[in-house]
Amino acid sequence: MKSRLKSSISDNLTISLDSTLELVRVWEDQLENIGRLMVRDSRTQEKLLALIEKSSRGRKTREELIALEELAWLRSHLGALCKQVDYVGFVVFDETGYQVGALLDGAIGGRELMKASDFFRRAMTGEVVLSLPFWAEIPLPDATGVMVERRPTMFHAFPIKDENGTNRGVLGLRLRPEVEFSKIFKGARTHQTGEAYAFDQDGVMISDTRFHGHLRTIGMIPDDMRSSSILRVGVRDPGGNLTGGYRPSTPPDQWPLTLMANSAIRGERSLNVEGYNDYRGVPVVGAWAWLPRLGFGVTKEVDYSEAYGPFLVLRDIFTGLVVGLLLFLLVSFYLILKKRKVESALDLSDHYYQAVVKQSSDPIIAIDSSGAIQNFNPAAERVFGYAAKEVVGDNVNRLMPEPHYSAGHADIQRFLGNGISNVLGVRSEVTGRHKDGGLIPLELSVSEIKVDTTQNYCAILRDISEQKKYEKELLAAKEAAEEASQVKSEFMSRMSHELRTPMNAILGFAQLMNNDPRAPLSDDHRENIEEIIKAGERLLFLINEILDLADIEAGEITLSMEAVNIRDLAQEISEFMIPVALQNSVEIINESSFDEEPIYFFADRVRLKQTLVNIIANAIKYNRENGKVWITCGARGGATGTVSIKDTGVGISPDLQKRLFKPFDRLEADQRGIEGTGIGLALSRRMIEMMEGKIYVQSEPGKGSCFTIEMQTVQPSEIEVSGVLDTGDGLVEDGKPRFTVLCVEDNPANQRLMKKVFTPENGYRLMIAHEANLGIELARAHNPNLILMDINLPGMDGVAALRELRLFRETKSIPVVAISANANEKDVDRAMIAGFKHYLRKPLQLEKLMAVVHMEFDE
Repeated sequence: MKSRLKSSISDNLTISLDSTLELVRVWEDQLENIGRLMVRDSRTQEKLLALIEKSSRGRKTREELIALEELAWLRSHLGALCKQVDYVGFVVFDETGYQVGALLDGAIGGRELMKASDFFRRAMTGEVVLSLPFWAEIPLPDATGVMVERRPTMFHAFPIKDENGTNRGVLGLRLRPEVEFSKIFKGARTHQTGEAYAFDQDGVMISDTRFHGHLRTIGMIPDDMRSSSILRVGVRDPGGNLTGGYRPSTPPDQWPLTLMANSAIRGERSLNVEGYNDYRGVPVVGAWAWLPRLGFGVTKEVDYSEAYGPFLVLRDIFTGLVVGLLLFLLVSFYLILKKRKVESALDLSDHYYQAVVKQSSDPIIAIDSSGAIQNFNPAAERVFGYAAKEVVGDNVNRLMPEPHYSAGHADIQRFLGNGISNVLGVRSEVTGRHKDGGLIPLELSVSEIKVDTTQNYCAILRDISEQKKYEKELLAAKEAAEEASQVKSEFMSRMSHELRTPMNAILGFAQLMNNDPRAPLSDDHRENIEEIIKAGERLLFLINEILDLADIEAGEITLSMEAVNIRDLAQEISEFMIPVALQNSVEIINESSFDEEPIYFFADRVRLKQTLVNIIANAIKYNRENGKVWITCGARGGATGTVSIKDTGVGISPDLQKRLFKPFDRLEADQRGIEGTGIGLALSRRMIEMMEGKIYVQSEPGKGSCFTIEMQTVQPSEIEVSGVLDTGDGLVEDGKPRFTVLCVEDNPANQRLMKKVFTPENGYRLMIAHEANLGIELARAHNPNLILMDINLPGMDGVAALRELRLFRETKSIPVVAISANANEKDVDRAMIAGFKHYLRKPLQLEKLMAVVHMEFDE
């Protein structure tokens, strides 16, 4: 009887361990897929390499590294991805292990992580590495965002390779071991005492345990709800049951490793159903394995008293039988009844394990080494349509079409021959065959079950038909939502454009009537016309806002990025808004005007001005009588600056702040009798984010609000001149320029830049046109060698201008290079399809510009 129970316990421990190991593998695959998705983007690779390159030009301090534009970009993009998948953040290492960038400031500079773990060294060999948990080198945020000292951390590390495949550094994604890693082992917490956990080479637990209460009571971990067993509990035998009051005289680090840990660390996979002490000193039975590639062990354990409950009752009976031999005649009948009761309990235990298989919602099929079906549970009957008696004894190929059966059978035979398997312990998707001939998508996991000398195999399947159906429906729903969003955006754009045409006519004719000296209006009529003009201008402003919002949502808005002196712009806007403020009895105070040090934002001047006017107008509109509005500009550490608009208005409650930037949400403004559409702030935020800036608000009801815009700063010289350029080898002949360049560009700063680059001394004749029609005329008259065309021109844009150039014989073959601040791939593809030969992004990298020019000259 004990032998039967041991065999049953062995099977269950083995199945549970295999399931846990499979979960570890699936989790590792998911991590690698997520990581590769995050870093495979070419722009991300470019920024990582640029950050490492810049940091190598003389060792930089933490503050200097934080100020780098590449790190700001990575924080914005990789940081958002980390937040989506609940990672703590990322760290970028150069090839020496120096931490040149991170999402958290404290992790930048120094080599603390290289000293704490070996994942950097392994990743520099080209390996994708999952580190073991270790104590974090800096305070880390917990699940609620509170920074906590001495927390476990772990990394998933990827080598950073240059275009030649050389390892230039490492990107480490920081994980929370107490969340995802420990979650793997929670599924094995069966019955009252069953648990699974992981441990490292030193016998230190690196996942969480189910016995927090016990461990806190006996002092093995701190009495703190944030504390876990990770890195705090050694898998060592105290020599007695700590939960029963036993207290050893030696400290924990002098206790020997448990029997299980000692075996696993030697690389053995085994099990023990005879009983041994665990880290609490409680007798347990268990199965374990060592994962050499990952560098840790995994075990599944159950308290001995729970596993052998029926047998312990039987042992007590036999002990009583020996003692009771003296009273044999008096108690023999009682002992016989008791013996039957124990046998019934043992049968009940065996029936319990059978019931687990029968009541499983997933099909479970047992086969022997030849493929003959030995067991076929009710869930398998339901999925495949066969009764168990129809298939038991038949070959499993009855349930699996080719090539799935042949592959599986060959794998089993190979495993029997050399112990190597591609199927055992691996979760895979296969196709099953129903009794009616229909095909069923299934998820399959196969484990080996060895009883005495007999080798059998247990296949656990899951019908994923519904999952596949839902995946298809989800994809269709996503496509429908995207199509609906596109239709909405196109409708808003089309509607706004259609409204502008009659509105322009209304305003134009009203202005003509108001200013026509040949037919002067009476005072009453003039007052009426002025009301029409005022209302029409207001309506045109609202139409323009809707049009801008529609263009942003459709991805069609364009930006012209340049260096903008924010102090000059703030002064200009404050003077422009003073009449509006006076009408509302509000005073505008421009504090930035007293500071002469210029600050240049890298921005689209028109869109930045539109945003600031919108915010200041709101500060006036929602202010109190005799209130104030302050405008303040400043520079922050690194390459960022801010402009803030603070008011003494009604303020905004925390609940309303959550809705502040949603389109068409007016935040109860109707109740105050204030006009508006609720578009302005949503439009402002999206424009600022398109310029890679941030906008945020601080507000308290009754005390006013403060809106702050944070943008990248530049120096005008950085945009106009970029290093020493090879601008004209071989382009001067007999003292005269040989190469004519036509630049069609409306931005004065960019025109000045072109004049500095394309000089007669360097062999260039430069012509400049500020709009497309003039550019077409110059091209037809002078037949330049190359045309540099800004996409975002007033009136006719660059794409339309290119189409015009292709209509004329004298200009149709001139190479045209697109220059634009639009950075997304859709804009690039659209330009290349239109016929541009090259596409250069603003701000211009002059090395790339000159490379294109030389390429065309050589041709």
